[in-house]
Amino acid sequence: LLDARGEREQLYRRHCEHYLDRARRCAESWYGPKQSALLSSMRADHADFMAALDRSIRDDDELASGAALAVALRYHWIAGGYLSTGRARLERLLQRLPRSNSERGNVLWVTAWTALIQGDRDGAAVHLDECRSIADECDDVRLRAHCDHWSALHALFCGATAEAIDLYLRAARVHRAHGDHAAHLTCLFQLAMAQTYDGRLDDALETCARVVEMADQHGERWNKAYAL
Repeated sequence: LLDARGEREQLYRRHCEHYLDRARRCAESWYGPKQSALLSSMRADHADFMAALDRSIRDDDELASGAALAVALRYHWIAGGYLSTGRARLERLLQRLPRSNSERGNVLWVTAWTALIQGDRDGAAVHLDECRSIADECDDVRLRAHCDHWSALHALFCGATAEAIDLYLRAARVHRAHGDHAAHLTCLFQLAMAQTYDGRLDDALETCARVVEMADQHGERWNKAYAL
């Protein structure tokens, strides 16, 4: 019926727009008391998210929307238990996205995050190097902060704790200045890990206390659990 009416593509576009909006609202609402409900909602919408994302990856005209959707679903990939599914789609996007634009830069740091949690430090390093090049080329302060953030986790996983601390502190300042509270809190609990492994135990306890205090003010639970 859709083909007969010439409305198939219109329906697919509306479907993608709808689920991109849902994913963005979930990401924007992440810093707060609704994290469990958001994860459940994203899990219920998983098949529709994947249908929208897969279609966007196949269509040159929809690649930017696909990139935005994959980035908006970052907590679905990481906290929702869809690491492999997310990594596969993110890597497919990187094969198709144009070089040196902000959409690609954001996909790169999210892909690096998934790679690091999977233990793929070499793969993450490749993506972070390209992400930093794009951030420098575009003079994108926020993209550079995300790159610093996940480069810090890479350094931590490689045992370079002092380097990780410096990168975390630099990223945290930018996250905080731009009101990215979710990224800021995640950055801080990871900073505490780096401080712990660097032997700065008092600093680590102080950082954890900050995370718990900030989380309690907003009912946030995910980062608070790590801090505890």
